[in-house]
Amino acid sequence: MEGDTIPDFNYTDINGRMYNAENCRNKIIILNCLCIGCHSCVQEIPSLNQLVNSYKNREDIVFISLAFDYKSDLKKFLVSTPFDYSIVDNKAKYLTDTLEIPIYPTQIII
Repeated sequence: MEGDTIPDFNYTDINGRMYNAENCRNKIIILNCLCIGCHSCVQEIPSLNQLVNSYKNREDIVFISLAFDYKSDLKKFLVSTPFDYSIVDNKAKYLTDTLEIPIYPTQIII
């Protein structure tokens, strides 16, 4: 997808925050593709949290995770595994059909 725009970029995270082309204009967007049943996806979370922490003073960078899982399952998971990205639930179809992500974990920089 290098050089392409991200399709259907209009997300609401599990805490009700919205992310779209308008409010993310002129920002670097780091998209993480997450499935809590994926061992490698879960294993990289501490490193991703360190990445978020290292850029916490940068208002021009947004960290968003698109998750396969439903909000209720994510909320339970996050109790024991904190993740500092904004998490958008129920994106399995979008990840596989629209973005055509073939392997996980995957990071996309926009």
